[in-house]
Amino acid sequence: MRLYGGQVKRKDRRKLVHQLDSLHNGDFELSKELYPHMGADKKEQKTNSRVNRTYIVQAYAHSLILTGLASPIFYSATDEDNNITFLIISLLFYPFARIIYDSLIGFKLDDKMKKQSATVQSIYRLRILIHPFLYLFSFYIGPFGILYLMLRPFFRFIKRSKS
Repeated sequence: MRLYGGQVKRKDRRKLVHQLDSLHNGDFELSKELYPHMGADKKEQKTNSRVNRTYIVQAYAHSLILTGLASPIFYSATDEDNNITFLIISLLFYPFARIIYDSLIGFKLDDKMKKQSATVQSIYRLRILIHPFLYLFSFYIGPFGILYLMLRPFFRFIKRSKS
């Protein structure tokens, strides 16, 4: 950036704003439409920034809905303790299982499908079938999601220290 008389050149103002905001807030990303020359090489950061507090709250809301739908199916008068325990564990672990799915497949699939035609997008709606399976197997997949959330800051720190 060049300064003339204490002012930033007009063409460098966007770079300055980007640098100041990225220093202040690490998750800040400028849109590609406004600033096509910045942030295009950070696909991994874009994927990781999608998993935030709002994402977790929405995942717990979906988990509560799935628990409400599954409770009549799993409820039986003879063996209700084991089924209620399973539903509670699935309620708690589903968001973490969903983090693993979305980090590996879901976010990339969403990005690709936004660019496709309407016919292909209607087939894409069948992905709703994946979420009940995630709910059922969340007891096994969820701990990996917790581990992912715990190790993610560590790997980000290592990546930042190398660059």
